[in-house]
Amino acid sequence: MNIETTSISASIPKARGKPKVKESTIQAAVIARLTLRGWAVVRMNSSTLALNYKGKTRYLNAYTIIDTGKSAGFPDLLAMKDGKFITVETKTENGELSESQIEFEQYAKRKGIPFFVVRSGEEMDEVLKML
Repeated sequence: MNIETTSISASIPKARGKPKVKESTIQAAVIARLTLRGWAVVRMNSSTLALNYKGKTRYLNAYTIIDTGKSAGFPDLLAMKDGKFITVETKTENGELSESQIEFEQYAKRKGIPFFVVRSGEEMDEVLKML
C-alpha cells in the first residue's frame, strides 16, 4: 500500500516569538504532575450561579471563605497528600494575579497556607521538590 503524504507546514503562518500557551493547558499539566505523584486535586471554581426563586434573582456562590466573606480569589487548585495541602494558582507566562487573588495570597500567608503561582508543569515539578 502506497500512502502519499503532503507537508502543509509551508502554508501555516509562522508565529512571532514564542507560541502562547493557554492557562487551561498549563493547568492540565500541573494537575497531571500532582496526580502522578499521589496528590488528590480539587479544581476550584469561583463561578456564581444566578437562580430565579419566587420571582427574584438569587446568587449562589461556588464557595465562600468564611472568615473573609469572599467568594473570589481562591487559587485554581487545592491539592492534598499525606495530611498536607497546598494551593496552586496557574498563570500564563505573562499572566498576573487579580486583586482578589493577591488578597487571598496575603490571607494564605497570614494563615500559614502554602500558596504557589506556577506557569508550567516544570515549575510545578520544582515546587514539589521543595515540599
